[in-house]
Order: sequence, then C-alpha cells, then structure tokens
Amino acid sequence: RRSAYGSRASSVNPDSPRQTISRRTMSLFMKPDVLASVGNNHYITEFNDWVQSIPQGWVQVNGMFLKEVGNPAGGNHFGHGHAGMHGISKKRWVRILMDTGYPSAQGAAAIFDNIAKESFGERNGDKPDSAEAHDQIFISQLKRFERRVTTVNSTRLVQDNQSPVSRFNRFLTKKYGSTLVAWRTVLDMHQTGRIAYSDFTNGCRGLLGIPSQGQLIWGNIRQDKLAPLEFWEMDPREGDNLEEFAECLWNTVGMDMDKAWHFLDINNQQFLGFDDFKFGVRRMGFTGNCHLLFKGMDSSRLGRLKRVEFDYIAKVSRVANRRLGGGNIASRGALTDLISWAQRELGGSHELLDKLGLGSGQKEILVGDLSARLTALGFEGDALAVATRVGRLGGGTSVNTEALVELLSGAKSAVVRHPA
Repeated sequence: RRSAYGSRASSVNPDSPRQTISRRTMSLFMKPDVLASVGNNHYITEFNDWVQSIPQGWVQVNGMFLKEVGNPAGGNHFGHGHAGMHGISKKRWVRILMDTGYPSAQGAAAIFDNIAKESFGERNGDKPDSAEAHDQIFISQLKRFERRVTTVNSTRLVQDNQSPVSRFNRFLTKKYGSTLVAWRTVLDMHQTGRIAYSDFTNGCRGLLGIPSQGQLIWGNIRQDKLAPLEFWEMDPREGDNLEEFAECLWNTVGMDMDKAWHFLDINNQQFLGFDDFKFGVRRMGFTGNCHLLFKGMDSSRLGRLKRVEFDYIAKVSRVANRRLGGGNIASRGALTDLISWAQRELGGSHELLDKLGLGSGQKEILVGDLSARLTALGFEGDALAVATRVGRLGGGTSVNTEALVELLSGAKSAVVRHPA
C-alpha cells in the first residue's frame, strides 16, 4: 500500500535543542537549489512515499542496503585507504527494491542516480577513484540522501502543494469527498470538533491505514502535542471557507443552529439539497464557496444535508468556540442561548448590557434582578438558570458585570466548574 503524503520527519524548529537535525544540516539542505532538486523531482517524491508505506520506512531501506553489501554476490568492497567501504551497483539496487515491492524499475534507477550525486561528507573522504566505484552507491551517500529528502519535506509549509499535510488533504478529499467529512467521520472520534494528538495518530493508523503518517502530518502543522488540533489548521482553504460561513451564522442568527436550520429548510423537509442550501446561505449573506461548504457537511455524498451534519459547524468552527466561550457547546445550555439571543436580537453584548442598565458603571447585579430583567427584555431561554449559572462564575449570589461582559464576548469560558 502506497502512502500519499511525504517523509517521516516532523517540522523542524532550528531553535529547539531537542531537534535531531542540526542547524548546519538545515543550512545545507535549505539552499534554493537543494529545495528545487527535491521538490520538483517526481521520482524522489514517489520513492519517499513508498519508503513511508513500508514497515520501519528508512530504517528498512538502510537495512536492506547493508544486507546487500554484505552479500558476496551483491556488494563490492573497495580498499586502499577506504577500509570498510562497500558499494552496490545500479543493477543490484534496482533488484533489491523491486524484490521489496517497489513499483517501478525506471524510478528505482532514477533514485540510484540521485543518490550517486551525493557527496561522502568530510568524515568519509573522497569516493574511491576507480571506474568500477563510480558505478556504485555507498551507505554514506544513502544516509545523506535520506537526510536531504526528510529535511526538505519536513520544513514545507502547510500550504505548500507538496507538504505532507497538503498531500494528506488530497488523499482525504479523494477518498471521502472532502477533508471536513473525513475529519468528522474518521478522525473526530469524540465529536467535539477538535482532535487530540493520540486520536489523530490512532485514526491515521487504524482507520485510514497509514500507520507511519500521523506523527509526520501533525508535526508538519505544529510541534505542540498537548493542545487539540483544530480543523482550520489542517486545511486552511476549506477551513477559511467554513469560518466565513460560521461568521455569517453569528452575524445573522447568533450561531443559533435551530434558527439557522429553519431559515434554510423553508420546505420543512428535514434535509437540504444543494440548490436549497445555496439559496438560503446566499440570503444569509454568505459569499464564499457554497459547493465546498456543502460537500464538507454532506458525509453521505448523496446531496442530502442532514440536520446533525449541519449542527457540526457549531462544534468545529473556531468562530463558534470563540464567540460562545469555548468548551463543549452542548454542555453550555442556557448560557449559549443567552449569547446567541443577545447577538441575534439585540446586536451583541454591549447592546444587551445597555438594555440591562449595566452600561453606566454598575459593577454588580443580583441574580434575581438579572433574571427579571432578561425576562422583561424577551429572552426566550431559562432566564433564572442563566442568571444562576453566571452568578456561580463569580462564586456568589450576585453577578459581576465585568465577568458578564467577558462571558458574552467569549473571553471567559461559559462552562461552570464545580468544586470537587
């Protein structure tokens, strides 16, 4: 099975003391001519993909090489100052690759030629000066070729067409129709909209069948393994389009998914076809790519968008998480209703504070008073539950005005953490 992404190495931070690739190596391999020689060579790209698809990757390739040079029928030894230097011919190189499952003899021969161009490095001396030796490749050259390929691939930007992430996204799009569909149905095992490092690598290993790629892809995006990954980080193009629609939902219905669905499903069919969806989102003011957006939510790929698929926007969007205070939206209940209602009906948090009479410097309001004022303003949700929970954020029976402002603006989490 062939992989579709890139090398095993992760993104390199030259300032980090824990990186295994030195700054000197980085400076050598990041020269424009070196970048071009790797990035524009489809033989190298295909070979690197194949390496990542076999068990142990480059370790196995190096092991096969060393085993072959130790074979009296395969390797050639060159003495006279080069004790221990063993090489193999192009014919033997092509044969061992083909025996291991490499798909192209022509490609294997092209890789041999690229390895043969590598220098020996300062500690290995010059290549043995004989006609026969010049038709061989040596382990030092193979190792240098490996470092060059992995370094160049690992430092590609996410947006680079040949970066591990870009190629991963193309693989997901080809298999699932959209990266967002794959994100929701395969990678987001807990349906929270964000994915932990362990879930991501497990999904790549167990569900996508690419065991060696998860660490590489994550590392190409970021070095931090603690914070969960967000969709827009993995696929900026589809992610930006999704965020534009989420911003549109926030401005029109306050991210109230019930209101948004009823606005779109004008025929009450309990599903949306593409034409109805496009008509509705354009009425909302969305100017982005409707087709890309619809495909990203339609996991069945049948052209019928279901409500549960539409609701996922409120989980995966960073607009929703920022505006509604972070955390799991389903767990916020009445507080989410308040934030959405304030945006939808009044125009935002500052307008709500003015309506509540809290815009003139008043620092606190009793829970009961807040509940009564919200009801009088026409709040559709459970006003007492909202006031009580906001009061608990401050730990008392009164609501701090500053805490309420932070909550409504999304700067403070709306999740109440009860003491143990």
